[in-house]
Amino acid sequence: MCRHSIEMARIAKYRVIQFNLVVSTNTGAIALETASDA
Repeated sequence: MCRHSIEMARIAKYRVIQFNLVVSTNTGAIALETASDA
C-alpha cells in the first residue's frame, strides 16, 4: 500500500506526502489520536 501511494503521488506530481502511523501497542498515541478526532 505504501509503495502504491508513493507511485500515485509521483504520477500526480506531489512534491511532499506524509504518512501518519500509530502502532497498536502505543496506547498514549492512540489516546491522543482518539481525543483529537472528537
